[in-house]
Amino acid sequence: MKNSVRLKEVVEAYDMISFENQVFIDRENGEIVNIFSEYLRKAENEEPYDRMRDWEQEAMKQAYDIIESEGRFIELSKYDIDEYRIMEKFCFTVADPFKEEALFNAINGRGAFRRFKDLIYKLEVAEDWYDYKYEAYKQVARDFCEMHHISYIV
Repeated sequence: MKNSVRLKEVVEAYDMISFENQVFIDRENGEIVNIFSEYLRKAENEEPYDRMRDWEQEAMKQAYDIIESEGRFIELSKYDIDEYRIMEKFCFTVADPFKEEALFNAINGRGAFRRFKDLIYKLEVAEDWYDYKYEAYKQVARDFCEMHHISYIV
């Protein structure tokens, strides 16, 4: 790879992944590429795009590049991140036993993510949580880059 990817950008890219949006790392230049899944589907089906708006044509060109350039673009997956496990590990870092127990109780059962998010603000540990979460995402990004032999800058 000619250029390194910035680890911070990979971390931020994980937050952009959705059902409608996919994210790739371009191994040639280290760029993060966000693209609507719809354009990738159209490129896979070799649909013409010459009658699209200019900005859509650019997106379609990018989609065709991704489809046709085997090995150049590596897709990030939301499945790389186990958000529940990150929340669970965070609970162990909370020094106050009352807060720790409350957080553990919050992550059990249906609605765990919402309860956890509400509780971190109530317990005034939100800043600690977001710092912890960022570091956990950074480790996932580092592991991803190393697994795919992508050089990165911390």
